[in-house]
Order: sequence, then structure tokens, then C-alpha cells
Amino acid sequence: MNSLVQEIHLISGYLTILEYHNLRIASRGFNLDKVARIRFAAYKESLEQQQNVDISRYVILIYDEITIDMLVYLVRAGDSTQITNIVEKNKIHPDTINEALIVAIDNVKSSPCTIIPLLKGINKALISPNADFTVLFKVSIHNGFLKLIGLLIDGEYLEVTDDFHSDAILIASLNGYFEIVELLLTKTTLDPSARSNLALQHACENGHFNIVKLLLADSRVDPNDADGMALSYAAEKGHLQICSLLLKDHRVDPSGNQNSAICYASRYGHLDIVQLLLKDPRVDPSAHQNYSIIRASEFGYFDIVRLLLTDKRVDPSAERSSALKCAVINGYIDIVQLLLADSRVNSKIDDNFCLKVSIDLGNIEVTNLLLKHQQCSDGIRALKRAYNNCDWEMFKSVVSIGTNKTWKSIRKYIF
Repeated sequence: MNSLVQEIHLISGYLTILEYHNLRIASRGFNLDKVARIRFAAYKESLEQQQNVDISRYVILIYDEITIDMLVYLVRAGDSTQITNIVEKNKIHPDTINEALIVAIDNVKSSPCTIIPLLKGINKALISPNADFTVLFKVSIHNGFLKLIGLLIDGEYLEVTDDFHSDAILIASLNGYFEIVELLLTKTTLDPSARSNLALQHACENGHFNIVKLLLADSRVDPNDADGMALSYAAEKGHLQICSLLLKDHRVDPSGNQNSAICYASRYGHLDIVQLLLKDPRVDPSAHQNYSIIRASEFGYFDIVRLLLTDKRVDPSAERSSALKCAVINGYIDIVQLLLADSRVNSKIDDNFCLKVSIDLGNIEVTNLLLKHQQCSDGIRALKRAYNNCDWEMFKSVVSIGTNKTWKSIRKYIF
């Protein structure tokens, strides 16, 4: 215990410094510095013991190193209440607050709330040029610090006019910070349509319905910019509500970007969105060489394949029957059966590629479907392939479904 203090008591959660030896708070020099150090040490000790202490009555009322250390300590501890008490109840030198403010900006991610009382406690004209509010604004946008963003804008700590600050709406839309987007849209200097309406595209892609609705209410925002990618992103991610909202806007063309919306919805298995898009006559489900049915077949979306086949524009034999090839390779029996039922599909294309692949993959059910569809016309080759693969189960299966004369004659030599 320092000789300057008779004793320090922690009574009922309150820090009490009982008796100083002939020292006065108004004194200067060495003794004052010692008192400050004792007070700061006592405060930190109280924090460690989880005591509820109002530090403001233990702060030295002049600018010195201890006061800076104390504010910085509070910033790192994230104690905005104590900072508010100190700043409001004491005449802190501007340089002291500036030192703490710079540290607070560096630590904004861990303790954003400590910056607000520091900003409120200092004359804006006296703020150090080293306090980088542009960086602070950027970090606040990325992390959704609404109150801090509001203070920076309303307090005019920075000019929100250039491209960097317009990107703030983009970032907030990407992360789903509705209230921040709402706040930023009140600033006419910020353009929500910047970078080809990328803010709207991000909101659509990430499913932030309320932000999409908010942005669409701004006349500067064009939902059909970038060839309608906003709708394409929403369709890709399966956001039905957003797709419905966009399609109600007369500016949106669902066939934009070569019908990418229905292509993405089919590729990622969003049946409800495919159904929604097919209701619009502008949408062509056969776009990109029948990409939609090929990808739906590849990834096993039976209901989408069946729905697409009801549209006369869709050709399941496109790209040399790629839809069937994809379904065979991945073993989707129900889709293989569905496609084989369409007379346009050629199961023997490319030297009976589908049959060869199904045998090589050991998929007996798909092989049987193909052989029956072809009426065993290529059964001998199938038998040889199964034999060469040493696949006895496949070999027996191929033999067992033979129907024509040649096939029957082979069977009698085997059994």
C-alpha cells in the first residue's frame, strides 16, 4: 500500500478512498501524479473484483498521462458508461479525448460503443486529423454499427458524397442491415444505383426481402440493370418472394441475360420459381440449347424435368440427348424412364453411349431400362461389355432380359 493513502476500502461495491496525507486535488506536481496513479490502480482493482464503481469522481481534472491511460483502458474494456461519466462530469483536455478516440477507432470492432461518448464530449473543430473517420465509417458499415453511422453522418464528421461512401449502401444491402440502408437512403448524395445497381443485386442474391422492397421504392434504382441480374440471382438462390416482387415491376424482363433466371432456377432445383417464370410468356425454357432440362436431369430434379417437358419449346434430345446422358451417368432411374418415354430422345446416340456407361457403372436398373427400350437390339455388345468388366451380376441381368431369337440362342449356351 502506497504511503500516500491510509487505506482503500471496497465497501458494498463502492470504491472509497478514505484519507489523504495533506494532499489536495488542486495541488500540482509529483503528489498529484501519485494520487492519479493510486486512483487508477484502485479502479482497475475494482473492475477485477466486478464491483460497480463510478470512476468519474476519481479522475484528475487536468490533462496528464494518467487520464489518457484511464480513458484508453476504458476504451479497451468497452466501458462506454464510465467514459460518458468522465467526459460529462469533468473538463477533459481535447488532446486526452483525441488520444482515446484514435485508440477507439482502432478497436472499433470490439468496442464500437466507446466512440460515441468521446465524439460527443469534444468540440468537432478540436478533433485530431489523425482520427480517420473514413476508415471508421467503413468498419461501421461492414459490422452494422447503426448508432455510430448515424452519429458520423448527422454530426457531419465526413462528407458522404464520393463513390466510396456510395458503396456503403451496397455493403449494407449485402449484409442485410435494413436500418442502415434506410438511414443511408435519406442522404440524397448517396446513390443506391451505383455500380450498375449492385446493391439491389446483392440484396436479391442474399434474400433480404425488406431491403429489396426498400431499394425498389427509390426511383433511382433500376431492377433490370445489368441485363436483369437481380432476378437471376434471386432465382439462383431460391428466393421466391423476391422473384415475385421483382416480376411485379414492369421494368423487369424475366428473359434477360438469355433467360438466365429460369436456367439458374432449373439448375439449382427451385421448382416453385420455375413454375412462376413459366407463367410469363417472355420466358423461354429452351434457352442456351435447352440448358434447363439438361441441368435438371444432371442433378436429379425429377419434378422440374417433368414440368419442362410439358412445354413444347423444350427439346429433351438437344445437344445429342445430353439430358438422358446426364441422368444415366448419375443413376436417376425415374428421370431416365421419363426421358425414354419421349419419342424425340435417342437412347442409342453416340454408339450407344448411355448403355455402355450404365454397364460400366454397374447400374443394373438403368441398364435394364435401356435394353428394354431398345428391345435388346444391342444386347450382344452389352453382354460382352459386362463380361469384360467381370461384372457377374450385370452379366446375369443382361442375359435374363433377352427377348429376340438371337438372344434366346445365347441364353441356352450360358445356362
